[in-house]
Amino acid sequence: MFEKLKNETKVIVTGCQRSGTRIASKMIAYDLGLPYIDELEYNIHSESDLLKILEKHDRFVLHAPNWVSMRLIPFAPIMQSIFVVYVSRSPKDICRSMERINWAPKARTVLERLGVLNPEPWHMYALPTMIQMRWKHSIKPRLTKYLGIEYTDLKNHIMWIDKEDRKEFVWNQTKPL
Repeated sequence: MFEKLKNETKVIVTGCQRSGTRIASKMIAYDLGLPYIDELEYNIHSESDLLKILEKHDRFVLHAPNWVSMRLIPFAPIMQSIFVVYVSRSPKDICRSMERINWAPKARTVLERLGVLNPEPWHMYALPTMIQMRWKHSIKPRLTKYLGIEYTDLKNHIMWIDKEDRKEFVWNQTKPL
């Protein structure tokens, strides 16, 4: 499924929250035989922690929060050796996923910080739409080593679990307990 990555040894997987970045990261690590580093294994709010990981490891698939895609460019020297995978998913499905795990209040807070006071339910689509548009128009054109994938394409992978079988999963779960 990830043939384009077969010669890569350093891969960052990022995208909007709830877009499938964690499972995509695990699938890529599985296919390439690379160590998987989850965003929970480092301080996801620290650029210096991220840089330490990028410099310390020779081989990895790093599951990274969305802000990394906004700040990849300042890491330009080290980014020359890193392949970026960006996972996209329909804003409607992202919002459904956020509601399922009760992240909708968190998203409303973000929207309010962006100036959307008293956000209506339909405003929720704005957040993933803005994030994915920023990737498409501002970040992707500056990268030379990247791959964009759609969440729906992951269903063809051996590690995929059907929606019905994962409806009780918690926010960071990718396989049955």
